[in-house]
Amino acid sequence: MRREQFLQKDNTKLRNLFQAVFLSALLVGAFGYTWHPEELECVEEQKLDKAEIESLNDPWEKPTPEDNKVLNDFLECSWKKRGTLNDNGEISWDKIDDILAEILKKDIEENKSDSDEVFASVISGGVLQSLLNTCREQKFHGNTPGQAAAKAQNCIGEKLREALKD
Repeated sequence: MRREQFLQKDNTKLRNLFQAVFLSALLVGAFGYTWHPEELECVEEQKLDKAEIESLNDPWEKPTPEDNKVLNDFLECSWKKRGTLNDNGEISWDKIDDILAEILKKDIEENKSDSDEVFASVISGGVLQSLLNTCREQKFHGNTPGQAAAKAQNCIGEKLREALKD
């Protein structure tokens, strides 16, 4: 019984840590959209209005519209360029895991935490992997690869928002 209590207490600490790190990342994101180079390439290639994409594509705050052709085309382009979506429209969950882990690590380092210990605790605690596995199991499909990306992005955003509420 003591071991179970210890593990439950340890998981609670990891969850709280994970929530604090992602909350700080969300707060930074609330003050402005952070554009990745691949996304900017897609905006340029598709001649898109950045403000429109910013207003539609904020999965950490609200669900992404799944039936918006402009956004779906943008997501398909940017996800493919980042390696999170292949040419067959299949989502690369391992690549998403790598990207989110890198965001987490960067945020921890910028906040001057004991980054290596914290990063190792969150990753080894399985918090991030558990969240992604919940979405991965749903095997998202859409009318287009971009729509599948929107559905996956909504799942990840929803699970992160839920984790922050707990």
